[in-house]
Amino acid sequence: MKTRFLFLTSLIFLSSFAGVCSAAAPYIQWTGNAGTSDWNTGSNWNGGVVPGAADKAGFKTATGAVVATSVPTFLQMTLGGNGGLGILTVQPGAVINCTDTWAMGQSGGEGGVLAMSGGTITVGTWCYVGNAGTGTINISGGSISVGTVLGIADGAAATSIGTINLDGGTITATTFRMANLGGTARLNI
Repeated sequence: MKTRFLFLTSLIFLSSFAGVCSAAAPYIQWTGNAGTSDWNTGSNWNGGVVPGAADKAGFKTATGAVVATSVPTFLQMTLGGNGGLGILTVQPGAVINCTDTWAMGQSGGEGGVLAMSGGTITVGTWCYVGNAGTGTINISGGSISVGTVLGIADGAAATSIGTINLDGGTITATTFRMANLGGTARLNI
């Protein structure tokens, strides 16, 4: 009887644990519906909620957020999507913490732009600037810190276009790669 109870208890625990581990992170898309460019306004996001620690944040429009304060920590960032251009502007005073990956121009036909004049961005793992699409970072101040790889045009050969225009500020990464698998990579200092 004890063995059967222990087995059933273990089975229930493992089933609930597997459900937690297999759940995909919610993708929360910027809409700008609040009529402001404030990241921290819930009604600017699909579903009325600001992305949090277990969420993927996404920008598919040219009227993206302007960040000048701290925003909640989130899991992943995508700038660009479904053939669109996603833009994020980061100003002095901004504190952004992305615990996993940050992608600009993740897929072919997509474009992502990060315009940064100050503040800090911390990316936990990879930062793609033109993975298979087109990605651009324009930085004139502030700092970007990438935990593992900063890749410029580091994805699918011919369609990858990545550009970093460093006119001030700092970018640090454990590993830095340009056109690792082909594509067009530019670093303008």
